[in-house]
Amino acid sequence: MTGPAAVLVLSVAAAFAAPPYQESATTASERQRQNREYNESQRDVVERTWNRIITRSNKGHAEKLRKARIIYSIDETPLRFEANPGEQPVLLITTGGLRLQNVILEAYALLATGRVDEAWLFQYMLYLRQQHLKGARFHTASVAAGIVGEENVNALPPIYHGLYLHYRETALFFSLAHEAAHLVHDDIVEQADKESDKAFEQRMQRQETRADKFAVDMMTKQAEFVSAFSTLLFSTLMIYEPRDSVSDANLHIPDRLRMRIIAGWVRDAVAKNPRVPDLDRSMINGGLEQAFKFTDPVMYRVFLLFRDAQLQRPVFDRLNLPSVIN
Repeated sequence: MTGPAAVLVLSVAAAFAAPPYQESATTASERQRQNREYNESQRDVVERTWNRIITRSNKGHAEKLRKARIIYSIDETPLRFEANPGEQPVLLITTGGLRLQNVILEAYALLATGRVDEAWLFQYMLYLRQQHLKGARFHTASVAAGIVGEENVNALPPIYHGLYLHYRETALFFSLAHEAAHLVHDDIVEQADKESDKAFEQRMQRQETRADKFAVDMMTKQAEFVSAFSTLLFSTLMIYEPRDSVSDANLHIPDRLRMRIIAGWVRDAVAKNPRVPDLDRSMINGGLEQAFKFTDPVMYRVFLLFRDAQLQRPVFDRLNLPSVIN
């Protein structure tokens, strides 16, 4: 694969597909148990990241954020993190929100450490979109790379585990800082009785933009210009676009314009910050150049056409896809 599509492959990975619509009561119960265990396994990194956000906040904001109660839900909606302000502020963490990010970053850590190549990543990306469109479950990146079982994942080299943890904490920081902004500003997500659909949509978009800016500022002020959060944005664009509406579920999945705005904020912050090492600056600017290219209206349409054409006759010969999904 050559040309623009080959360049853009580096910027997309995976997403969390919905489960089958019908399953036995026994299977559903087992899935709920697995989701609860998954949430518990992520609790430490979630709460450590949330505490980092609190320590980076000003006094007034920190007081609000400390009051938030973190609730873990087995909801499998992709990319769902939710902040509900009020007398008892709530930060909702869902299985779908966590798993989406972790699957994406697992794939990128495998690529960065040489366990897979770009062709594998592209096939995995197509496979995940196919599963999403069918409403079917999917194999994780490690399984699709032929690394089956916890013992084999643990046996991967330390550099893989270090990168995966770094990617995971950075992407989670962005997501939770975004939610922190909703708590800080007491954002309301329900449509008011006399609020028109158009006014509701515009207000929600303003709230999302403000939360994105809050998260980017909190990261870049600490010279934390890593790429994991932009990887997450690219990946969700790939799996969900195009979308015809701005529904509640879709609001947390950035569209082309939101992605372009975020990239612009990061570009400006990098240019103004002398603490960014030259090597990091070069890598960041390279990623930003890709982001602007991908979100250019013409290139964006070309890439979506290319993606969907490939899905008409998908080839998954680089993937390890067992017939049974646990």
